Amino acid sequence: MEWKQTILNQLQERNRQERNVYEEIVKHYNRVIENYSKLFIRFTERERDILTLCQNTDAQIENASAADLPVNNKMKALENGYKKVKDEILTLLRERGDMTREETKRNVEETDEKYYAEQNKNQILTNENASLKQQLESANEQLRVLKKAKQDVDDELLALQLAYTQLQECQKELYATIAVLRQKMTEKIQEKCDALDEEVKLHE
Repeated sequence: MEWKQTILNQLQERNRQERNVYEEIVKHYNRVIENYSKLFIRFTERERDILTLCQNTDAQIENASAADLPVNNKMKALENGYKKVKDEILTLLRERGDMTREETKRNVEETDEKYYAEQNKNQILTNENASLKQQLESANEQLRVLKKAKQDVDDELLALQLAYTQLQECQKELYATIAVLRQKMTEKIQEKCDALDEEVKLHE
């Protein structure tokens, strides 16, 4: 029936939309994870390079200190400046790491919000689908009852038609019997009339 096909098309369209939403969420998660992995690798390499530079510089300072003891003021200033720069670099790395974590956290939160919103929407659609399915089952049950009632009416009508046909046959037989009896009765009456006529003639 047309209304059944309409409901089926609506269910198929909603299922297609739900699949598209979930696929988009999965793609977004994959992009977030991929970007986070790239940033993590990049900052890990940068941190390793800086630590290597720091170690090399520390070794140079130690060698210079061992060779020129006591350390002069210029070397102390250089060492202090280096430590300050190193602290600033480490602070910058931490800040960048915090920013990356915050950005990743924000992306994850946005994705979670989108996921939960779509999940709620999906729950609503699921409930609507369940309601439509229940309505469809109820309509099918009503249709089954109507078909059963129609079949009962058709069977009863067929039985009445057969009974009517049999009644017509009986009526024909009855009319034929009545005609035969009427003919016989007419013949007997005619015979009696003829006999009476003969008797009257004899007495004249």
